[in-house]
Amino acid sequence: MNSHKPCEIILPEIGRARCIGNQALLSEPRAAILNSRQGKFPAPNAPWLGKTLEAAAELVHEGQVVVSSVGMFTWELVTWKGGACGGKVIIVVPGKRKQDTAEIARNISNDFALDLERTLLFFPENGPQQPEFLEGFPSRDRWIIALADRLYPISIRSRGNLAQMIERLSNAAKVETKFAIPYANAERHSWLRHINIIHPTKSPLSWGYLTHWTRATASPWPGETRAEFYSSFDGESSEYPRSGFHTLRRILSERRIRASKQLIRGEQSVVSLTACLPWELTKLVKWRPSLLRWTFEPYGIALSREKLSSLGARPVIYSEDYQYRFLQEMDRPFFQSGGHDKNDWNQEQEWRHIGDLDLSQFSLKDVLVFTLTEEEANLLRNESCFPVMSWLEMSKKLGLGNRQMV
Repeated sequence: MNSHKPCEIILPEIGRARCIGNQALLSEPRAAILNSRQGKFPAPNAPWLGKTLEAAAELVHEGQVVVSSVGMFTWELVTWKGGACGGKVIIVVPGKRKQDTAEIARNISNDFALDLERTLLFFPENGPQQPEFLEGFPSRDRWIIALADRLYPISIRSRGNLAQMIERLSNAAKVETKFAIPYANAERHSWLRHINIIHPTKSPLSWGYLTHWTRATASPWPGETRAEFYSSFDGESSEYPRSGFHTLRRILSERRIRASKQLIRGEQSVVSLTACLPWELTKLVKWRPSLLRWTFEPYGIALSREKLSSLGARPVIYSEDYQYRFLQEMDRPFFQSGGHDKNDWNQEQEWRHIGDLDLSQFSLKDVLVFTLTEEEANLLRNESCFPVMSWLEMSKKLGLGNRQMV
């Protein structure tokens, strides 16, 4: 189909779907690359990641259409690589949709830098009816397997859904193991394992800053496309490319802190800061299982509280959830549930600024950047006009007394 208008397709023994893109891809050889769930923050040199990129590039070179999906790192990496190699891609878009399929298709193609003439997007309306022995498995996996002529498992967890599906297909001459490697459990935040944070014995006389902390993100930075995000993994570095340090580095290169809607009620994007003293970080650092990340990491940029106030930054309003509906519209972006029991958010002393924060509005004396190590500080000093300190140097210059490492 060369028209980009949605249409309905009923494929024999598969099911019904809304489609948009090039239907001719269904008559070409099609391959799916399979991975079990991997760690949330993989290093570019992770064996499964490198093997997945290698497989996608080779299959495109062989002239096969790559069948993949969106919504999970393992699928999206394949979707991006297939398009980045100039290949043809069939994308199964899972879940219920509030938007028009044509709008979703445009958003996906723009986000992944795909050519719709070389892409076909499937929006399943009901699960595949055949093959019957795959009933009970996730709908997305069933559609991808049903659409592919060949399956290429990479890193598959034993006894997982994909392992069971592959086992049931082992006699169907459909599974190719040329790229397969053993599955390995991911390490949690490997770059945070040996963090040493200074806990001073005394505080300075004054601290006229608010601090914006950076941390690792498992998704694109604000303002970044998925094509840009996944391209950062196509290398041999051992460092996670969207770590707290690299996020701080991006802020300094752009001289801008980009606002985000994440965990904020309403539609306003904000920049979050805290009035907490940086060395009080150790009291607030904890693992948040629901978000699969730490509350704070030791990378931040401290900005003059006075200057921020003049730019409209305000303390958040901590209150009970039901109070939100009674707030005026102008106050709602500053609302934050106070929490309860073990999650007392009041102690974070959060401030917010609506919209992006342009750092060119700040003089050098209004900014202090800090990193975990002196090596990181030296790198940023070569790239930024703002003063940069490691945690140890900050302790010495501010006269914080003896330090304890935790």
